[in-house]
Amino acid sequence: MTKETNKLAIDQDGLLVETGKKQINVDDIKELLQINYQPVNTEVVVQLLPAKAITTSSGIALPESKKELKAAIVAVTEGSKFKRGQVIRLDAEFFMTMNPSTRQLELNMPVHYIEDKPLLQVPEHFIKGIYTNVDLSDWK
Repeated sequence: MTKETNKLAIDQDGLLVETGKKQINVDDIKELLQINYQPVNTEVVVQLLPAKAITTSSGIALPESKKELKAAIVAVTEGSKFKRGQVIRLDAEFFMTMNPSTRQLELNMPVHYIEDKPLLQVPEHFIKGIYTNVDLSDWK
């Protein structure tokens, strides 16, 4: 049995589309951020891409997936196998914490302010995959 690799492409409406089932609106992000910061060890700095929200009949917006997050790489360490501009899939399980009052797992995204920009610095092993046909290194 072969495992199908999901690919990401930009459609005519400016949406990043993953094999037609998940969408991210690239218009919500104006540019891939530039920083002079160099991460250490095996870490990467990423800019989260907004996921399309699903709205319930009562009007509550829910994230499309709590299992994975999409991000664009902003900075890597020297010699990394990753490069700036790649769109990656992060494993959301690494960001889940237990809410003590409800005793339920919740997504808790720690935003780091690097050079006054809201970014996320994560170890490379948080990356579940790379979308091979998307390169945002020149995205403006």
